[in-house]
Amino acid sequence: MYNISVYRLYPEERPMKFENAAEIYRQRFETFRHLNQLRGQMLRIAVGVGSLALALGSSAKAAPAGWVIQIGGIVLIVLAAIIEQINESMRANHKVLNLVGKVVGDTTIPATFRRSTSVAFWVVVLLGLLGFGCLIWGARV
Repeated sequence: MYNISVYRLYPEERPMKFENAAEIYRQRFETFRHLNQLRGQMLRIAVGVGSLALALGSSAKAAPAGWVIQIGGIVLIVLAAIIEQINESMRANHKVLNLVGKVVGDTTIPATFRRSTSVAFWVVVLLGLLGFGCLIWGARV
């Protein structure tokens, strides 16, 4: 077991008690699951919007296809920004979860959460590129 007196969320705080750490750990783990579900929902929405924009943009004969594709591109960019914000919240949550996990005895949480090695980061990059591609494609149609 780790020395509880060493772990503090902030330097000015008193050492963390096990009961407090266990409650913080439970809440942070719930937050992680919630954010992970939100991230998955945003990705599903992005796939649906992208598919809808491509279908409407390529099949509509009388409708102006360019603006439909551009709206799809804007939505993809906005969803990419939302997913990135969720990722940032998950990284901040991860830092606290790692620290509190040591107090309650969970040493399996990695100490670092690197942005560039995350699949979610590359999904955001891909959605952003697709969004900008739709904006350019819609302007040329």
